[in-house]
Amino acid sequence: MKTLLARLVGVLLVLALVVPALWGCNSETALAKAQRENTEKYKAIDDDTIRNYLVRRNITNYTRTESGLYLINTADGTGPLIRPGNEVSVRYIGRLLGNGQTGYVFENSYENRTTCQCGVFRVGGQIAGWNEGLPLMRLGSRKTLLIPSYLAYGSSGGGQGSAIGINQPLSFEMEITKVSP
Repeated sequence: MKTLLARLVGVLLVLALVVPALWGCNSETALAKAQRENTEKYKAIDDDTIRNYLVRRNITNYTRTESGLYLINTADGTGPLIRPGNEVSVRYIGRLLGNGQTGYVFENSYENRTTCQCGVFRVGGQIAGWNEGLPLMRLGSRKTLLIPSYLAYGSSGGGQGSAIGINQPLSFEMEITKVSP
């Protein structure tokens, strides 16, 4: 009888420890939930900020992707579209949008007449807005990417010492200067 009771207590103890852990695997953590809610909140805020930017500047020749990235075409370029794995050299001007800082230049590779200060880009290794926008461009393409914060640096911002704040939408005037396989 004692053996049966000991086994039963052991099984109940294991169930008491294991079952809540299994429920936790299927449920969203508090941090993940807060991040998801923050992203949803800023999807609407950033879209409004970008649309107001376009209206104030009378810009109508733009496209919006399903994710919320806006592209303004300046020059089409030639050759095939950029593909993941291509190495791409880009000249660009990065500006802040919204938060009372619209137009503030945080990075400008044109000023020093070089391709971007970070060197050659590999598609897939940048912020989500670049990863989505680059494959829509070709050699010689010039576009302005209006990137909502959740496709840029999101709730973490650009890091210590960066002008890019948390939940900051960004604008990049980009020119593709080289594409290598």
